[in-house]
Amino acid sequence: MKLKRSVKVDGVELTLPTEKNEPLKNLLDASFLLYGPKKIGKTTLLSQFEDPFFIFFEPGGRFISTFNRSPKTWPQFKGYLDLLEKEDKFRTVILDTVDQCYNMCYRWVCDEMGIEHPQDQKWGSAWKRIEDEFASAIMRIVAMDRGKIFTSHSEEKDVENEDGQEVRRIIPTMPKQAARVLEALVDIWACYKYKGKERVLYVEGNENISAGHRLKNNFVGVQRISMGSSDEEAYRNLKKAFHSTRNSGGSDGPKLKLKK
Repeated sequence: MKLKRSVKVDGVELTLPTEKNEPLKNLLDASFLLYGPKKIGKTTLLSQFEDPFFIFFEPGGRFISTFNRSPKTWPQFKGYLDLLEKEDKFRTVILDTVDQCYNMCYRWVCDEMGIEHPQDQKWGSAWKRIEDEFASAIMRIVAMDRGKIFTSHSEEKDVENEDGQEVRRIIPTMPKQAARVLEALVDIWACYKYKGKERVLYVEGNENISAGHRLKNNFVGVQRISMGSSDEEAYRNLKKAFHSTRNSGGSDGPKLKLKK
């Protein structure tokens, strides 16, 4: 079908599509948040991804050999984003942790506005500027044509369920404003935790675990993934689970834990 009309905007000719797009098929096409307790192995797992570059906001990666930088200021962080947008060497960008990235943004905005706390500014304008500044940086990462992963720690909080009952729920430790930005942008929200002595990764949550994804063609039939006994095995199992599709029957072997 040939389109008869187009419009030129900013020197670019725009048209409407004539065919549906092809769904993304690779793990690195997705953006996701990985959160879990300290020392469970988030950073070492992510070091298994293809050509990773870490932006460290915490000192947890000092004993792992990686390509990395640790920005000391918010402008420095945005400077590294400038470089990444011009360089295609790294296939995966990992922001570790989003908690401290947000805190750096928060402090920078307050300093720029000459205030101690966002409440010192009327009408919530400081809070709005913090969220806009943080969201703008995160959106730049999400827009990159490479894997993008954000990490956070986990905590347990008492929350009210749909029936009005109080339940204990595992959630990321990131500030609420950061969570609101990430929830809207990432494709996968994964919780890394212990189940007994076994490390497991939840890609679909329940009343007690915050997790989920928006992928209709991947992780089919998979709620949690065994992470095995090594970081290499954990990465293999994650990729295997990602490629669990309707065509594969929703399961790719004993390492995948299916929904009940």
